[in-house]
Amino acid sequence: IRTNNIPSLKDMTTGEYLTADLDAFYFLRLAEILDANGTYPEYDAMRYPLLKLPFSNELLPSVLVFLHKVLSPFSDKMTLRYVDVIYPVIFFALSMVVFFFLVLKLTKSKLVALLSSFFLAIIPSYLFRTMAGVSDHEPLGMFAFFLALLSFAISMESVFSFSSYILQL
Repeated sequence: IRTNNIPSLKDMTTGEYLTADLDAFYFLRLAEILDANGTYPEYDAMRYPLLKLPFSNELLPSVLVFLHKVLSPFSDKMTLRYVDVIYPVIFFALSMVVFFFLVLKLTKSKLVALLSSFFLAIIPSYLFRTMAGVSDHEPLGMFAFFLALLSFAISMESVFSFSSYILQL
């Protein structure tokens, strides 16, 4: 479901991939500048050029450039625009793995973790935010949120086991 729209995201005139979301063009532009130059210029000439505002400090363009550098050795056709299109699906898969282990850690039941992951995967609002072409902060944010919760659950378990060990002494 998440990747069915990839062929329709290809521009017929240029052959390049386009995002399905208008806000994603801003992040793609920042990623293209970062990929070409390695850093941002002093100010963003496309954002209120007379005010000479600096570039915004966004994490998503850096993640897109990193993914491009990691995935480009696997295929010559792996452009930054294609990475921008498939980035939500990649982070959906990563977040599903982390979410599964989070629920497994909390419930100690593989069946509950599997069902919870399945329900999260088919929720319409989460489905839209993790579809190919909708390249915004949500897939990265949900992955980081689930990872933070999993880290917290693991650390709380080790704190409680350590405190029970201390109490036994």
